Amino acid sequence: MKTEVKNKQLCRHCGKGTFSARTLPFHAWKDNYLGELALTDFLIYECSSCHRQLIPYESVLRIERAEALKLETWLFKQAGNALEFDAKFLSNAELVSLLGVSRQAINKSPKYRNLIYCLCIKGEYFYYRESAKLFKKHGDGRLHIDEVFESQVDSTIKDLQKGKIQYHTSSNGVITYAES
Repeated sequence: MKTEVKNKQLCRHCGKGTFSARTLPFHAWKDNYLGELALTDFLIYECSSCHRQLIPYESVLRIERAEALKLETWLFKQAGNALEFDAKFLSNAELVSLLGVSRQAINKSPKYRNLIYCLCIKGEYFYYRESAKLFKKHGDGRLHIDEVFESQVDSTIKDLQKGKIQYHTSSNGVITYAES
């Protein structure tokens, strides 16, 4: 499905074609830290001549929401029960102590929330301990969480092959797993 863009711009890459809006049924977005994200009905603009693709603002927002959801889902899985949560996450005061910066610096500077993985629960931020330690050492606390997901998926596939677990797909496409 192609629709024309209202203000036809010449492609800056080839200088010949104009851009048309196109909706891709599926688009895989690769993030260096979060891995691959699957997006459906993804809007792009494509040059009619060289087929160069531009991602409009609305699609960028969808990517950001998908990244935030994947990270939050991963962090909640890491949190586990209350005892595991205390071992894996730092409070704001503990982060202040670990990094040796003021509480105000952490609250006002977005770099701490952007470069250290954190969860916001009832308005209070909790920082992933491993990410905070990595930030202290290198100035960037982002972990390659897709590698963790891949090892979990590999483990699930092996268990399926060995018959240790079985899966069922519901009518709405949700897959559930159960031990055999």
